[in-house]
Amino acid sequence: MTTKFARIIGGLVLCLILGFTPPSWAAKFPNVEQQDLLVRSALMTFNDANMTGNYSVLLAKASKQFQSSLSTDKLSEGFKTFRDQNLNLEKMFMTADLLESKPAETDDDGVLHLVGSFKDDQTSVRYSLKFIQNNAVWKLLAIDIHYKPE
Repeated sequence: MTTKFARIIGGLVLCLILGFTPPSWAAKFPNVEQQDLLVRSALMTFNDANMTGNYSVLLAKASKQFQSSLSTDKLSEGFKTFRDQNLNLEKMFMTADLLESKPAETDDDGVLHLVGSFKDDQTSVRYSLKFIQNNAVWKLLAIDIHYKPE
């Protein structure tokens, strides 16, 4: 009887522990500097892909979910406007301060949302980026960029 009772109590304790354990992504939420690095790295890779017309590195650096839903041809087609305008936003992404950004947040699926903008004398860029952890590393899941000449 005591052994059966101990198993039941042990099972309840285990359920409580598992029930109150935060998701794996919660403990690894990136700080402000890491968020800035994620944004700049993703946008620089995006810029390089548009400047060269080669989207294979952008695809390779992205999450496995991003990779399974898109191809280099789809990326090339989707970002044709940026490529056709020959926009080189490297200097802005490397040197400009973030003009504004919303506080980072994660949703119930552990997707990190980073939204903000950059601006220099000639250009403003608004971005919405989503990241998800693959093997404990934040990887690009979605990218939405809006460019506006000033």
